[in-house]
Amino acid sequence: MQIKQTLQKKIVANSKPFNPKKHTKIMANELIGMAGLLLIFIGWLPGIVDTIKTKEPGMKKRFMVSYFLGSSFLAIYAWQLDSKPFIILNALAAIVPIVHLYYYLKKHGTKKLLTPTEQLK
Repeated sequence: MQIKQTLQKKIVANSKPFNPKKHTKIMANELIGMAGLLLIFIGWLPGIVDTIKTKEPGMKKRFMVSYFLGSSFLAIYAWQLDSKPFIILNALAAIVPIVHLYYYLKKHGTKKLLTPTEQLK
């Protein structure tokens, strides 16, 4: 019981008072991040729409894999930092190559995906 009370006292002693200016600054920064996220997403839309309309992947297979993995790792990193704009941005960025991969597999199948490019000639 004494340990619990000691811990509670330390938590209260280390707690910082609420600072509305700092809170407003964080909200403004997050809004800037969300605006950037929206602009990047709008930039991706034409490519995704073209891929869906033409049913042709617009990315090379190595790029699809590296883009997906890189975006996934960045989303995890952003989650650890608790940065909502970057969590959303990188999660969406990981979806972009999946759309291309879907149409690649639909057209070529898995055999061509796993075959090194130089052996396809």
